[in-house]
Amino acid sequence: MRLLSFDIKKLFFLKNEKGASLHFRLFLSFISMLFAVFTCILILLFVTGVFHAGTSEMLASFETELTHLSDNMSNDYGNVSIRGIALSEVVANEIEEVLKENNIRPSNLSNHPEIINTVLNRVCSSLVSGLIQSEGSGVFLILDATVNPMLDNAENSRAGIFLKNMESGSYSVLYFDIRCLYGPAEVVRKQGIMSLPQWKMEFDIADASYYSKPVKAAVDASTPLSRLYYWSAKVDFQDSDSAMLCSVPLIASDGTVMGVVGYEVSSTLFRRRYAPSDNVVPGTFLKLLPNSGRVLHPSQGLYAGKYHLLPDVPDEDTIICESEGKLTHFICGDDQSYKGVSCSVQFYPSGSPFTNENWSIVLMAPEHDIQLLVVSKNRRIIFTLFTLLVLFAVSSYFLSYRYLQPIKNAFNTIKKDSLSGYSKTKIPEIDDLMEFLSTQDKLIRSEPTRQAEVPVVYDEDKYNYFIQNIQELSPAEKAVFELYLDGFTAQQITKELHLSINTIKTHNRRIYMKLNVSSRKELLIYAKVMKEKAKTTEVGKS
Repeated sequence: MRLLSFDIKKLFFLKNEKGASLHFRLFLSFISMLFAVFTCILILLFVTGVFHAGTSEMLASFETELTHLSDNMSNDYGNVSIRGIALSEVVANEIEEVLKENNIRPSNLSNHPEIINTVLNRVCSSLVSGLIQSEGSGVFLILDATVNPMLDNAENSRAGIFLKNMESGSYSVLYFDIRCLYGPAEVVRKQGIMSLPQWKMEFDIADASYYSKPVKAAVDASTPLSRLYYWSAKVDFQDSDSAMLCSVPLIASDGTVMGVVGYEVSSTLFRRRYAPSDNVVPGTFLKLLPNSGRVLHPSQGLYAGKYHLLPDVPDEDTIICESEGKLTHFICGDDQSYKGVSCSVQFYPSGSPFTNENWSIVLMAPEHDIQLLVVSKNRRIIFTLFTLLVLFAVSSYFLSYRYLQPIKNAFNTIKKDSLSGYSKTKIPEIDDLMEFLSTQDKLIRSEPTRQAEVPVVYDEDKYNYFIQNIQELSPAEKAVFELYLDGFTAQQITKELHLSINTIKTHNRRIYMKLNVSSRKELLIYAKVMKEKAKTTEVGKS
């Protein structure tokens, strides 16, 4: 780490003081290439839509989940409709039997309130049996009659029975806890059924489309019973679960409409059966709701999803739908924004008087949650790319350092004047250069030998002064002087005597001053003359 810190400092100091170093230039080249490559990668990722992969994944998940849930819902609602039609036929026959036993025509049922409890007693067991077989949340019967026509609001009061399975929202289909929400307590008590705290004697049909619409449609005798069932929008019962009701008219053999019978799909049961997976986008939920073209009505539909999300689910009367490719943007009345997918669901067969009522299944999540998902996935991609960029940058630094190391070693060898001890790097360019420099060094060192053949011109008086003052040199100066005579350079003398270059320079000045020479070249000339005369003297003696 210290080495890295030192090299980085040196790298940038060299750039500031002496220009850009080789290491800096090479490192900068690597980094430039690296950024160019990563820029191309980013452009490629944008073009290929990788940064939209989160949206694509979410869309695929939504479409798969919507297809699965819509298929299940169509099958379940279709089965409830079929069971409702079958129950209507059974109950209508039982009512007619009671009326026939008492010599009452079906059209006069409303004029005989005394017979109502007898009718309800007869059909109650069929209602209980139908509820158990349907595995639904409730079953109801509403007669076109009231037990007390003299009461206030009697025109909107209708006798009947509403039985609810309190365990329909659980995951067990083997246990039933049936309670009475509407109807005579003495009638249901005979079946061992207790009343709920919210119990009421009769239905109020003032705003009950689940009663008025199928009864009105049944007046047309040409429409078969299988086309007359009706699915209501969400009905809010006081202090009880809201629900959707499937109503089927009770038609006597003479065509008289005696009331309606049907099944309930409570909000609790709906939420349990059709809750979507939120593994991809937390906060995903489903809504079944009526629509009017591009306008949806969440307040009239049922919700399926996590219970804790229910307070945040849009319940405004309208949601404006704006298509964004395959994804739909839902804008609520208070500017809440959601995104998801939707499909239409058909509850009625052709020939039904209610085919113009459109329903949609919408699978959506808050736009904020979807954006978080996309940002989270993109953040992971960007973090991965950034990590790779840092790793490659560090690798580039060390690679450039390692790449230049042989060149630095060669420079150091040249500086130390030790070309003879140079070991090959197996890099042709560097080895050729060092071989050339080594050859030049040998030529330079052999120059004095070649110059020995040339007569030396010198000043005899200065030479005599030079000879006389050699004895004036100190031992240290004399050691340096003798190494010069042997052909050593200043750098070589520092190694031989283990002295610094500054000390050698100091000795040089003193030697030059004492011997009256101005340079190393002049000193070597006198030394050469001295050696030649010494050789001549030895030859004369011999």
